[in-house]
Amino acid sequence: MKTTTPECGRSSPNRYLLTWSLVTNWRRLTADYDDGDPRLAALKPVQGMKAITLILIMMAHSVLSYYTTYLHNPHFLEKAGHHLLSSYFQNGSCIVHTFIMVSNFLLAYNILLHSDANPKKQLGLRILPQVLMHRIVRITPVYLFVLGVATTWWSHFGDGPMWSPLIEGECHRCREKWWAQLLYINNFYRPDFKCLIHTWFLAVDMQLYVVCAMLVLALGRRPKLALRVLATLLACSVLANLAIIVNWQLRPMVTLMFPEYMRLQFEGEPSFKWLYSAPWDSLPAALIGLFVAFLHFTLQKSGCKPDQYLVIRILYRVTIPLMFLWVLSGFWMKRASAPWLVWLYASLDRPVFISLTAFAMFCFFNKVDSLVWRFLSWRGWEILGRMSLSVYLLHWLYALTQLALRAHASPASLHEIGGHWLWTIFVTYFTAVPLHLLVELPMQKFLQTLLS
Repeated sequence: MKTTTPECGRSSPNRYLLTWSLVTNWRRLTADYDDGDPRLAALKPVQGMKAITLILIMMAHSVLSYYTTYLHNPHFLEKAGHHLLSSYFQNGSCIVHTFIMVSNFLLAYNILLHSDANPKKQLGLRILPQVLMHRIVRITPVYLFVLGVATTWWSHFGDGPMWSPLIEGECHRCREKWWAQLLYINNFYRPDFKCLIHTWFLAVDMQLYVVCAMLVLALGRRPKLALRVLATLLACSVLANLAIIVNWQLRPMVTLMFPEYMRLQFEGEPSFKWLYSAPWDSLPAALIGLFVAFLHFTLQKSGCKPDQYLVIRILYRVTIPLMFLWVLSGFWMKRASAPWLVWLYASLDRPVFISLTAFAMFCFFNKVDSLVWRFLSWRGWEILGRMSLSVYLLHWLYALTQLALRAHASPASLHEIGGHWLWTIFVTYFTAVPLHLLVELPMQKFLQTLLS
């Protein structure tokens, strides 16, 4: 669609209508920005990290959905929980914090690059509303759409003996607290009354985004000072979490991964409400993301090349194996009886894992391992990563719907759960494409254009 522009004597696209162009949005989704700012091009592995992390989250939620339904052989899941490799499901919840870390890294790094390119525009809290509005516009429209579907149409998509307990109950909860979801306070308002359990992340992410945006705007003009301040705040946040855990007698998530808890989606469990889905538990991950952003920016400004240091290359080689070993260590924590050990692990579990992940990400950006950089920078990951929000919002609906449509108790096996996971991946991405192109991108770009 075009409108006439008299002063130039030719037709020019209407920028408001152009945001709704399917062709334009498809080009945005599939575009390659290699010819842009090389500092931003170096961040291409982020999309690969997001896509792979999301696929693993879908696997974990496929397993969780089996715990919430009626099973033909429930003993399978009970026995599987005692296997060593089950720790990657039971203790893998820390991988969600990768999104928190990456989100706040990108927040800080983009602001620092913008400030560097526009030195006359001083950073300050006066632009905080603009920064927050950018985030709200980015997330809320597509979130509202999916929440609307879950609240209204979802309950009419099927029927059967499993439909009422799995789907209609979820829809009822969403009708009761949809407003809390949109205000991003659903993790505080009636936290046991869960509407789309996975959306706790969006609430925590938005809450921490406000805090981290204030920190970046306050510290952005002095990056070296920011590193010291952020390191101090990180240590304080870990100690504060330890104090909360001890005072409220909370436990790490790995100790809650039993059928009786998962079947009810951790209803009534204080550790899920006041630790796992609380913003203070994710605060260390957010601060680590800010710290890495300031460190990466400072080293770039000084001309330092981390990939040239032998110690960095050695540490990188051991970091990824340590990530897997750290998650695996949760297997032994399930049997820990000493309270001090449980409290210490609960306070350090996520900060340690995210520190390892952040260091690996820092090495990816600096091409310490060019092979992994090329793998994570694959165009396919880039496209899948850009749809992460739509995929994240949709996948739980499909995970439950598959089981709810069955007219009999579900058999549980590696083959059944694996097939459920692969089907969830396929149908989620298949429908995320039109959701991204027809709802997420148009609304995001239209509102950004309108507000600009």
